Amino acid sequence: MYAYLNIENPMVAWEVAIGRIYSAGASTRDRFGISIWQFNMMKRSALRGHVPSISAEFGIESFRQQYFPGEASRLKGIFFFESADMARAAIERWGMPSRYNKYISKVRFWAENYSKYDSEWFTQHASSGRIDWYGDYLSGKTLGENPLTEIVADGFGLILNQDLRRRAVQRVLELWPTSSILLAAAMCAINDLNLHDVALTTPYLYCENGRIGGHHAIKIDVLEKHQLEISKAIERNYASGEINIPLILPNNPDMLFSVPDMRDQKFVIDLPQAIEKFESVHHSSHHSR
Repeated sequence: MYAYLNIENPMVAWEVAIGRIYSAGASTRDRFGISIWQFNMMKRSALRGHVPSISAEFGIESFRQQYFPGEASRLKGIFFFESADMARAAIERWGMPSRYNKYISKVRFWAENYSKYDSEWFTQHASSGRIDWYGDYLSGKTLGENPLTEIVADGFGLILNQDLRRRAVQRVLELWPTSSILLAAAMCAINDLNLHDVALTTPYLYCENGRIGGHHAIKIDVLEKHQLEISKAIERNYASGEINIPLILPNNPDMLFSVPDMRDQKFVIDLPQAIEKFESVHHSSHHSR
């Protein structure tokens, strides 16, 4: 499958540099958080004060949990296209800059679950405030004669566009040079140890003081648990030349590496109309575990 991976976004750059794509809805992640795609969509909508699209996302998820629980979640799943041409068509139809075409990558993906949806339903109706199209969208019906099929999937995958990965590594090293050891650890853990979630970035939403907040977590516990194995994996990968990114130490003798500082990605949705729908979705997801 093919994914659009905009490495201009720091969260995306970090995951692409490591070479993985891992859905928030995968069973091996305890289904915590939301997708990076959705997080960024929510952030853009919040900055623009665009209530309808945010409400529509929560509305679709609530409807899915109630009537289509077997279908993949837009909030947690990864968005794919069946071909590079379809991904390029999406960029053009959604009015995105043409330079974004260079962020398309083929992905080898092991899916636990996936659904095919016609994105035109969301494009044409998300701002309407209506809900009568939710069932058509989630049941996979097409809208009109020119559907734009998106695949929403849960699972784990490897990013195959090596040029995009190299550019992502460069961006990460420019943003957080002293996170390079952590970056190498995550790469080597996947290569040698089949540990997929070292330093995994997970964005999430929470409700506080009547507002929806967007934040993120970076998973460090797997590295702490497997320090010795990962250290040996780094030695092997550097000796073989498979991984050769520079390892830059912090200017602090008590620190081995730093964690990527993504605090500027936080946001707040101060839209009362969206709170009730979010709380309904959040409540239902916890009770469905």
